[in-house]
Amino acid sequence: GLREGGFSFRDIAERFGRNVSTVHDCWHQWSRDGTASRRPGSGRPRGTTEREDRRFRRIAVAHRTASAAEIRAVVGTTADTTNCYKSVTSRTAPSQMPCSVHSTDSKPLPFAT
Repeated sequence: GLREGGFSFRDIAERFGRNVSTVHDCWHQWSRDGTASRRPGSGRPRGTTEREDRRFRRIAVAHRTASAAEIRAVVGTTADTTNCYKSVTSRTAPSQMPCSVHSTDSKPLPFAT
């Protein structure tokens, strides 16, 4: 690699357009672990499962005026309303977005009562 070829961390960082500390951290992980990839399980744990996300989206598209709290109640998840809201807004196509996801903007769903 470049480091073994005599290049400094600064030289390598400039060549790849990265921060010097990023290059240093990658090199250090490579020399310690033999890999520069992320470890399994690193990062923030998911707030919802993939299955819950699919159900959130399906209900939000079918009932566009449903609030996030109503959708969460129908799905029957332990995830909080914020996770439901984020799941719907970040994983749904803009054309399929609910008209409202705020609890004060709509009446209860007929099947949620």
